[in-house]
This record gives sequence, structure tokens and C-alpha cells, in this order.
Amino acid sequence: MLKTLKEISKKTLLLNDFDFSDEQVKTKWLGTLVAEDKEICDTEKRLEIKLPGDYLEFLKISNGFPQTSSIGCSFLPIDKINYLKTLDEDLVEIWSKNEDLKEVGEALTSSILIGGLNEEQQFLIIPPSKKVSKWRYWKFASWIPGEEEFTSLKKYFESDLSFLKEQTKNLKTAKPKFVTDFSLRKAVFNLDWETVYFLSSNYIAEGKLYGYYNGISDLLALILIASGKTNRFQELEKLILNLKFKKENEHLLNKYSEAAQEKKLFVADFQLDKFTIKTNPISLEDIEVQIKEVRKDLLKEKNKVAKLDYQLYFLFEYGSPEDFVNLYEENHTNLFLTTHFKAAIVYSTLNQIENSKTALKRYFKVAFEYRPFDPFLCESLLPLLNKELLNKLDN
Repeated sequence: MLKTLKEISKKTLLLNDFDFSDEQVKTKWLGTLVAEDKEICDTEKRLEIKLPGDYLEFLKISNGFPQTSSIGCSFLPIDKINYLKTLDEDLVEIWSKNEDLKEVGEALTSSILIGGLNEEQQFLIIPPSKKVSKWRYWKFASWIPGEEEFTSLKKYFESDLSFLKEQTKNLKTAKPKFVTDFSLRKAVFNLDWETVYFLSSNYIAEGKLYGYYNGISDLLALILIASGKTNRFQELEKLILNLKFKKENEHLLNKYSEAAQEKKLFVADFQLDKFTIKTNPISLEDIEVQIKEVRKDLLKEKNKVAKLDYQLYFLFEYGSPEDFVNLYEENHTNLFLTTHFKAAIVYSTLNQIENSKTALKRYFKVAFEYRPFDPFLCESLLPLLNKELLNKLDN
């Protein structure tokens, strides 16, 4: 196993998808110090189980190991491992509820998570049972979907090494580090629509997708606006015809092609909502009853933010401004960005102009941090955005 882990270290450094210390680069080794016997003994007592031999062999080589690729996972130090039902109760519950996946649910219930805590994929070891007499080794992720089983931990590492070899077969030196290009964001915030048009077009043609915008849909929306601002609607029609999209994106192309033909700058818009005072508003208690009846998932602690936005949505549509404002003020630090927009409208309706401005500033703050193009994709907001205002809001 040591030889395999050394090779994995070298290939991972060559792939260069993660940050590494100078020491790791120098030694070409990603492992850590070995686990002490006492650490292993303490963990076995805590879990009330004897851990499998090949996992113990791994711990005597390295007490944990970093993630090596986008489809791999990191391995925890021995004192951090625990039963999956303790670390991610919801995951176990979801799989256990499905009668068709009963055996998977049972395996997850008894499994020990040794890698991938809070990551997209986990690595689990499953103790012997009445049905299965040997330890099982699962790489588990929703995108696989479900489990990918290995006969041993060593086999998993060998599989990981095979993947890394394939990814690095044409590399002689470390691959350049991936860097997000913020040129498009800069062009949008400068209202430089010529550059926005060409950059968005190039990003789509080259398949460049960065985390600061919502993929292809945002790019198409920006191209549409930019084509109108620079009188390029006809060019846009030709561009869309020439784009080679996967089948699932055809509906997007059709929408934007129609908009270009009709010389519209916007296809979709979250719209500036209107708030009206209701004669018979619903209460927060009414919404709570509704949640318990039809949205029980919102009662889980991890869905707290979603629950708040659900409550505020219904208060905005059917409730009183007082209830909306009270709930918003208590929780404004943990809300989705458009909820701040709704709050600004409610405050404005109540003629609380300063509070309305504050809520609007919160909207822009959250938008610029997580969805920076949202304000520009709103037909009602875009005309209000000038360079001076954008500089103030973005700083």
C-alpha cells in the first residue's frame, strides 16, 4: 500500500488540482505522520469495534490523506472517524426510508465514515454482519449514484491511482493551476457591453464556466442584453445557430433566439414585486401549520434558511407587513438575496424609506458576493445601475 500511496502522491502533485505545501512538493509525499497505537486503541474503544487490518495498515503509513482528485475524497485522521449515522444522520435516514433500498440503508446505518466528511463523496467501511461476513469498503456519492464497492482499501487506492495516471498521462510537469477569470465580471460592472458581448460569446464557445455566475443561462442573458446595447441582435441570432449545445440546453437556445428576433433585452426577470395591504392576512401561525402539513422537510435544522424564506414569501404574498418586518428583522443575516428585495418593497410600502434602503443594500451585498449578475439581469433594475452607484455598492 505504501508504494501505491507514494505513486498517488506524485500523480496528484502533477495533476495540481489542489494547493500543496512546499514540503509536500519537495518530498513528493502527501501523507502525514503515522497513527499512534494509543490513538487507534482509543478509537476502537470509542466505536466499540476492532477496525479491519488493511485500514490499520494504512494508518501505520499515514494518519489520514488529502483529496487527490475531483472524484476522490480526503481520509480523516483516526480520531475524527465515526459512524455515519452520527456524522450525517439525514443521509442515513433518506436511504433507510426507501423500501427498495433497505439493504443499502442497513449498511449505511452500521457504516463508519473514514473519508469525505462534508465532501461530495464519502468513503465508508462497513463491519461484518449476519448477511455479509467480511468488511465492506464503499465509495458513496449521490452522483455515482449510491455505492461503488471495493474488496479492500488497497483496491480503492489502486483504482484512484489508475484514474490519476489517466488524467496525467500527457503531463511532463505539473499542470497550471486553475484560475477563475474575472474579466467578465469587470466588464459587466463597468457597463462595457461591447466586451460583455464578446467575452460571454467566447466563454460559451470555449465551455468556460466559473462559479461567480449561474452557468450558461447567465451567459446567454448577458449576451442578449449586450446585443441590444450594441445593436447586435442579428449577430446573436447567427451566434445561437452556430452554438453546439448539449440537448438539454436546446430550450434555452430557443428562448434566446426568439428574444433576439423580437429585439428584446430580457427573457426572464425576477420582477420588482408589488406588496399590497391585505384585508384578511394570514398569520405566521397559519404558515407554521402549513409547513407541518405539506413541507415537513423545512422543520429540519439544516433547512432553517429555506424555512425562513418560505415563511417570508407567504407573508409577503398573503400576510401583514408587520409580521413580515418582524420576522425579517430577526433573521436578516440568514436569508436568500431576493428576500432582501421583498423587504425593501415592504418597508417602502410602510413609508420606512431608510429601512428600505438598508434592505436594498443587503440585497446588493449578497448579490455581488454570490450572484453578482442578478441586478443586471433584472429589467427594472438595470436602468438604475450606473458606474458611480456600482462603485459605491461594490465597495
